[in-house]
Amino acid sequence: KINMIDFPIFGLIATLATVISWSIETSDQRIKFIGIFFICILAASIISFVHTADSAVYQDMWYQIDVSKGLLNQYNTYLGEPFYYLSQYLVKLIVEEFNYFRIGIIFFALILKIVIISKLSFKNNVGIIFYFCLIFATDSYLLRGSLAGGLVCYGIYLLITRRSSLSFILCVILASGFHVSALVATPLIVLNKFKGSQHLYLIFFIILIFLSINPIGHLSVTLFSNFFGADQFIANKMITYALTSQGEAVGIFRGSTVVYFLIFSFFILQAEDLKKTRPHIDQIAFVMFYALIFLIGFSDFAVITDRLFRLFAPFFAIGFSLLFFKFSDTSKVTALVSAAILLNTLVYIQARSNFFLVE
Repeated sequence: KINMIDFPIFGLIATLATVISWSIETSDQRIKFIGIFFICILAASIISFVHTADSAVYQDMWYQIDVSKGLLNQYNTYLGEPFYYLSQYLVKLIVEEFNYFRIGIIFFALILKIVIISKLSFKNNVGIIFYFCLIFATDSYLLRGSLAGGLVCYGIYLLITRRSSLSFILCVILASGFHVSALVATPLIVLNKFKGSQHLYLIFFIILIFLSINPIGHLSVTLFSNFFGADQFIANKMITYALTSQGEAVGIFRGSTVVYFLIFSFFILQAEDLKKTRPHIDQIAFVMFYALIFLIGFSDFAVITDRLFRLFAPFFAIGFSLLFFKFSDTSKVTALVSAAILLNTLVYIQARSNFFLVE
């Protein structure tokens, strides 16, 4: 999907994000926000020079819209879910160039995710570095899904920090207007009622192992189609995907599965100790588990497993950052610097293996 020559750009963005986030780590909240804002606008601007097959589709959608015609007179599902179409139409009334719109979408999705990662991480910037090194590349060209993911994560953040169920539901509804896949976040409305324990985490672990042996992607689509009808929009879209290469199995022995499963495993092993120093640990663990259900349990259906997992992927950046809580102040610096170097190295190494950690 992305030309090999483009990968150094993602490395450049990751390295710049590392340097800037490191320099503002001990600053006050105002300086931190300015730094995060600058990282996001810089990343969104640089990425506008990367052109992919997906960005070409989005560009075509943009130029299919005729602002001289009425808003509803030309709408069809090809132009995107309603809120995405509406945002295109309104912005195109002001600017004709697609790249400005693209930069805006990437920036808004980024600022939501990076602020949430920064607020829920444990006084270090390694969560931000993790995001830019392992997650951002795919987010940068899946515009609708990336923005939907940002809104879903923001809704989850409001749910677990302010216990605002209404805000969460509104965020999910808004996100689904950009990409209908966001509706899968709805069951997380019960998130604040979840209380984790080592026994329960063991059950989660067993469920994920079972799903790795017996994935349920195609089965879920079949059941959904039978229940709601194959002509229903979502079911029809999934059936169409099932007949293409996007409906093929990707397997569980991928870099992404290994990395994220290990982060989750280490996180639940440390969960009881983490609860003594940090709030919302049970909720973060549950979101990671829920995300892994899609990454592992739907691995027999390529487009579903990756797209649905990405809605919640930033919580693995948060989980990764929290794993450093046990280090002493002296060893923590060494550990964080080592992690930052390793993550930045991976951005360049992955160019030789089809960016397997994010695909």
